[in-house]
Formats: sequence, C-alpha cells, structure tokens
Amino acid sequence: MREEKQEGYLKFVDDLLVKGALSTIRLNPRDLPSVLRTANSYKLDFDDAYQYVANEKQNLQLVSFDKDFDKTPRGRKTPAQILATLK
Repeated sequence: MREEKQEGYLKFVDDLLVKGALSTIRLNPRDLPSVLRTANSYKLDFDDAYQYVANEKQNLQLVSFDKDFDKTPRGRKTPAQILATLK
C-alpha cells in the first residue's frame, strides 16, 4: 500500500478470491481459546496458531514455507512437496 500498488492488490484479491478457486476459512470466537492454547503449546505466533487451528478444525493439510509448523503434531507440507504430487 505504501508503494501505491493498490491496483495490484485489488487484482490479486479478484484473481484469487473472487474468480479463483481459493476460499477462506474462519474460526468462531469460541475457537479462539484453542488458538491461544496452540500458540502457547507450540510457541507459534497468533497468525500461525490461527492457521493451524483452522486447518485442524477442517482436517486439512497445512501448506506453508513456515518451518514453525514442523514442531506441531500435524506438521506441514511445502508448496514444492504439493507441486511434486501433481506431476
């Protein structure tokens, strides 16, 4: 935003979230204590703990470059690992 690239941001959102195949996952306020417990248990930042709990709740595989997820029971896949399964 500071670099005055708002149009690029809007195109990104439109391409991925409006027209694309990505969807968002939200947690209920009742899930937030679980986010806190997860953050404390695995020493994750809030945003990482939120993603972890959302993935856990939906029984999804977490795909991330972030190595912090490697110390969790569910772990993560890297984008390269996912792409390798598509070949």
